[in-house]
Amino acid sequence: MGQKRVLVTREPEQFKAILATKFDSFGHCPQWHKLWRPFLGDGIFATDGQQLQHRRWMVRPMVVKNRLSNLILFGAYANKLLSKLLAQAATVDLKDPFYRWALGTTTDFLLPVAPLIPKGDYYRAIRKMEESMEPFLAGAIALVESELEKLSQSDMQFTIARISKDPKTIRDQVMSVLLAGRDTTAATMSWAMYGISNYPAAWARVRREVFDVLGPNEKPTYEALEDLKYVKNVIDKTMRLLPAVLVNMRQALETTTIPGAPGERDIVLLQGDRVTINTLGMHARRDLYPRRRRFADPAIYL
Repeated sequence: MGQKRVLVTREPEQFKAILATKFDSFGHCPQWHKLWRPFLGDGIFATDGQQLQHRRWMVRPMVVKNRLSNLILFGAYANKLLSKLLAQAATVDLKDPFYRWALGTTTDFLLPVAPLIPKGDYYRAIRKMEESMEPFLAGAIALVESELEKLSQSDMQFTIARISKDPKTIRDQVMSVLLAGRDTTAATMSWAMYGISNYPAAWARVRREVFDVLGPNEKPTYEALEDLKYVKNVIDKTMRLLPAVLVNMRQALETTTIPGAPGERDIVLLQGDRVTINTLGMHARRDLYPRRRRFADPAIYL
């Protein structure tokens, strides 16, 4: 690795330092920026330092509780998903419809357009996505402030357009949230259904809780979702056993320290040193999760 050192960690306290308490001391390596810039531009997942802080500030209004609590859009797409699944009286591979559902829901959450399934090679696919966005971004930029304020309550491009009139800035933020909203959600849903399908008792408990909280026809509210404790346990269990992001990478932007293993001294990281955050490795530690390989016990999170 030349003069650069690489630390691979599965220590929780080191995770906390890198991703939270010393967040500003770490960023993405140049290879990361080179790889993702064609797709994400200068979005929230492809920047560091002050630029990253500004991008986070721009996106934050999209994920506040009053925005996420509007479940009408999610319910409409859930009904479409169920109609497709119920029409097939056979064993179904859920991964593809879950990915389509997540992409459609996220796209509709960001832009009032039909979901796009890119075709062709990487760069042509990116350009195709950009072409679908451009009319809506141009329309958002052209609106006066009073209209933007009203529309920003429901659609992301209007929220960003209140902060910046630069089409590329808006495009990069929308693309970043589109990526975040599709793969992690769909992968977690797919693994959750796969895992719980092997444990009839856990499946029955999930079903019973949903009927107890919502009944057979009630539409969920944000408050009702908070009462689905066991369902949340299943999701937590899924993300522990099979996290959507198995590993993450950071580079020290300055010379700093992170905690050593329990009972050991702090570790000095020099500017430019790289850290691989092994999330799956931490979740596999039997000293932290003694019952790691069993999906049958999501109630341990209660």
